[in-house]
Amino acid sequence: MSKHHRVRTHHWRLGRLEVKDQIFETEAAALEFANNVEGADSVKVFDHQDQLTHDVVGPDSTESYA
Repeated sequence: MSKHHRVRTHHWRLGRLEVKDQIFETEAAALEFANNVEGADSVKVFDHQDQLTHDVVGPDSTESYA
């Protein structure tokens, strides 16, 4: 089993949800990327066991029931 960290971003574009994953060797690299993603509605960092470790909320995000 590899020891990678995954950053998953969610972007709403033209009414469709785009989900993208980026893989990083270290948690520090994953967090650096996650904290600098622009325009994402949601950014989540997962460890090598696929457990959620960080849920990054951007400054322009708003809470919604949807």
